[in-house]
Amino acid sequence: MDPTFDEQLRQWADVFRALAGPAGALLGLSFVMMSLRKEIIDRPEVADVRAYAVMIFGNFFTVLVVALLGLAPGMSAATFGLSLGILGVLGCGWLVHLAWLSYRLQVAAEPPARWRYINYGTILAAYAGLAVIGVALGRGHTQALDWLLPAVIAQLALGVFGNWVLLIHANLSHAERAGRS
Repeated sequence: MDPTFDEQLRQWADVFRALAGPAGALLGLSFVMMSLRKEIIDRPEVADVRAYAVMIFGNFFTVLVVALLGLAPGMSAATFGLSLGILGVLGCGWLVHLAWLSYRLQVAAEPPARWRYINYGTILAAYAGLAVIGVALGRGHTQALDWLLPAVIAQLALGVFGNWVLLIHANLSHAERAGRS
C-alpha cells in the first residue's frame, strides 16, 4: 500500500461520504419508480426502456461503489484503479448494448432525436473517463485522483437526468413514445 495514496484518499473521505448518500437514495428511488410502472418493464417492445433503466441504476451504483471504495481503509492505488477501470469498461459495454438495442427497436420508427445521441455520448464519456482514471491510478499516476470528482459528479448528474427521462417515458403511451423517439 502506498502511504501517500492512502493519505490522498483520506483527504477525500468527506467527498466520498457526501456522494454515497445521494447515490444510494437515488438508486433506491429509481428502483421504486420503475417498480410502480412494472408493465413498462415487462413488455418486449420497450426493451430499450428496460436497458436504459438498468443503465441509470448503473450510474447511481457506480457512484455508490466508487464512494465506498474510497472509504475502504488501506485501499492501494492499484486496487482502486483496477476497480474504477472495471466499472468504466462495464459501463461502456452496457451503453454500447443499449445503443444497439435502441437502434434495433427504433429502426422502423422515426430516427432517434439528437438528444439521445448527446445523452449516450455524455454517458459514454463519463464511463470512459472512469476507465482512463482507473488505468492511470493502476499505473501509479496518483494525480489522476484529481479527475475523479468531475467523472463521478457527471455519473450522478447523468443518472438524475436519466431518471427524469424515465419518469417522462413511463407516463407516455406507446403511441406517444413512438412520436418522441
